[in-house]
This record gives sequence, C-alpha cells and structure tokens, in this order.
Amino acid sequence: MYAKATDLLRLADLAYGRHSGVSLTEIQAEFGVVERTARRMVDALKAAFPHAVTVVESEDRRHRWKLSDVPLARLRLHGAQELEALETAIAALGGRGDAIAARHLRGLRDRLVAAMPSRIVAM
Repeated sequence: MYAKATDLLRLADLAYGRHSGVSLTEIQAEFGVVERTARRMVDALKAAFPHAVTVVESEDRRHRWKLSDVPLARLRLHGAQELEALETAIAALGGRGDAIAARHLRGLRDRLVAAMPSRIVAM
C-alpha cells in the first residue's frame, strides 16, 4: 500500500515536471507496469488532484496528463491523525527493512509538517 502512495507521488512529479505531461507509454516504462495498471495510476492521479490534472493531446494524437501547480495549502496535513498515520507507515516500512521507502516518506512528512500551522504540530 505504501509503495502505491510513493508511486503516485512519483507520477505526480513526472506529470508536473514534464512540459508536455506524461503518456501511458512513459508511465509503463517508468514504473514497469502494463497499460491497464498505467491507466489506473492516471485515474489515481486525477482522483488525488482533481482540479490540477489536465489531459492534452500530443502530435501523434495520444493523451498526455499534465499536473499544474498545486498550492502547498492543498497538500498539507489536516490534523494530528494524518500525521500519526504517516508516522505509523514510516515505522512499518522501517520495521520490515524498507529503509529507502521509509526515508522517502520521512521526507514527505517533513515537507507536510513544515506546511502545517504550528498549533497543529504542537498537539
């Protein structure tokens, strides 16, 4: 489950970082998945960022998905329960020896905590 969250964040980064967006073929190559899984990943991206994902048609008439700027305020944690769940995920990954995924989630946690109002972090 946590790997899927990490993959979704990687996909968001790809869709944001590429001027023309990202195609199904590029998703398949980047993540080593079949087309059906790539389509599900695009659906998850659209669900996570419903107002920031646009579909563009490339010169070869293929769809590409582009993620526009997402205000940091939309990405912040909404309270101590979400932060606690993230901490639990980090501990679980560390406990099963997945240090790399745990490190990535710690980085995400740190960026999200930085965006939280100080009164919530202090709880």
